[in-house]
Amino acid sequence: MSFSTGACFGDFNLDGYPDIYVGNYFLEYEGTLAAINDATIVNANQTAKGYLLENEDGKYLSNVYADYGLTHRGFGFGASFTDYDNDGDLDLFVNHDFG
Repeated sequence: MSFSTGACFGDFNLDGYPDIYVGNYFLEYEGTLAAINDATIVNANQTAKGYLLENEDGKYLSNVYADYGLTHRGFGFGASFTDYDNDGDLDLFVNHDFG
């Protein structure tokens, strides 16, 4: 379970189906949203990995985050699929809070 903060869509494997990246800010927060502040989040030490969801023939999504060498845990806000290096394929640019 995670506190997801943003999603972006793009066909990163070029199979014609939209894939999804979901940023996650932290894991397992038990309180209410009104009670969240910077100290609560930072001191919880519950950083989260994002979800890289690959669309499987338009039927279901598989989380392939680790399959693509993604290992970072952080306070994720979201991301953007774009061809950052102009090589003809989509790259994933992820932004995090607190570094």
